[in-house]
Amino acid sequence: MNTDFDFGKSFADMVFISRASYLARGNAIEDAQGFVRETSAGKNRKNFILKNMKLKNPLIQKNLITFSRINLTISVYIFVIFIAVIVLYKFELFEFVKTIKELGIGAPIVALHQALFINNIIDLMANQKNLLVEKSKEGLYLPYKKHEINKSFMVLGVPILLIATLMVGILFQKPIWIIGIGLLFYSIILLISLSFEKKKDSDFFRTIIYFAIFGVSYLLIK
Repeated sequence: MNTDFDFGKSFADMVFISRASYLARGNAIEDAQGFVRETSAGKNRKNFILKNMKLKNPLIQKNLITFSRINLTISVYIFVIFIAVIVLYKFELFEFVKTIKELGIGAPIVALHQALFINNIIDLMANQKNLLVEKSKEGLYLPYKKHEINKSFMVLGVPILLIATLMVGILFQKPIWIIGIGLLFYSIILLISLSFEKKKDSDFFRTIIYFAIFGVSYLLIK
């Protein structure tokens, strides 16, 4: 009779039992709590939206689950307005659009709405990242360094920025190098926003970030 023996699993189980017994005998409450957090974090929790996903990074999976639970109504509303403004400007569906263009304020208005949309995306990423860091300080076990956390949000944010940049760049017939520069600058701004969480509530910092986004948006439209 052949029996398959999983040495790796057996060794892991023995390590678990040994460590649990040691902590119990030593009455090390703080270490035991940390052990419980590690064990809980290692459990396989599946969400229905991830059943068919092959993303192996659990941090990215956690971020996807988080975004699936938050209210994105405002983001959708901003996106719809952004698309409507672009269509009105590009195809001149109403007479007042021609007047706005003649006055030279059409491009800044479109850039303003694009900047609002991009800024909203970057804010969502930065806010969720900061929330995750705060939870880790309160006891959530995260076996990741800060740059790894930032990278996980970049993986989610950059594709959205790419789609928005391509959409505007193609619609306004911009050369590929302009589109590439726009995406690069948007990505840098996202990385800066993720890296300096302590400054996220600073009005000056937020203003600088927004004007940087507006500048890139204007470059793609003008």
